[in-house]
Amino acid sequence: MNKGNLSYGIQELEQRNGESVAKAFCWDLETNVRQEKVFTVKHAIGTKKGLKQLTDPRDIYEKVANDGARRLRSCILGVIPGDIVDKAVSQCTETLAGNSKGPLKDRIASMLKGFKDHYRVTQEMVEKKFGYNADSFSEYDYVELLNIANSLKDGMSKVEEWFPKEDAKKQSSGLGDDFKAQAEPKTEVKLDATNDIPIEQPELSLE
Repeated sequence: MNKGNLSYGIQELEQRNGESVAKAFCWDLETNVRQEKVFTVKHAIGTKKGLKQLTDPRDIYEKVANDGARRLRSCILGVIPGDIVDKAVSQCTETLAGNSKGPLKDRIASMLKGFKDHYRVTQEMVEKKFGYNADSFSEYDYVELLNIANSLKDGMSKVEEWFPKEDAKKQSSGLGDDFKAQAEPKTEVKLDATNDIPIEQPELSLE
C-alpha cells in the first residue's frame, strides 16, 4: 500500500496570555481519513531553577514545534493501518539489532549506566520490568531499552510509565525492611539491681 498522498502539518491557531493554541493534523487524501489534535503550549520551559518564561518569538516557535511534533506523529500513525505500522516497527527492530556495534554485554552495560545517570533508573528496576537478569538480555531486549530511552528523550513518555514510582522510591531510599527494623528504637525493661527481676509498678488507688 502506498501512503504517499498525505497532507499533514502543525498550525498555530492563536497566541494568548503566555500560551499558544495549536493543531496537529494528518489527512489521507485517498481514503479521506483525517486525524487532528488541538493542544495548548505554555510559553515556558522547565529548568533546574524552575519554570523559565519564553518571550523571544523564535523560542516560542521552537517550543510549539517541539510539542507539536509528538502530536503530529500520533496523527500520522492514526491514519495508517495498524498492520503496516506493525510491519514497519518489526523491520526497524531488525535493522537496529543488525546495525548494533560492539559486544552485546558492553552495549547493555552502557545503556544501564545511561538510564541511571540521566533518569535515576537502576539496573534492578530495569531487570524487574523485563522479568530476568541483565546477563540474560538479548539483542531484542537491547533494542527495547533503546526504544524506551528514545521515548523518554523525545518526551513521548515519562519514567514512571515504564518504571513504577514505588520501585524508584525503594531504590532511592536504600532502606530495606530489615534495616528499618534494626533502626526502630526498642523498648527497654528496667531490672532490679539485686535480683534482675523486672520492677513492677505499684497500682494506683483512687479511693
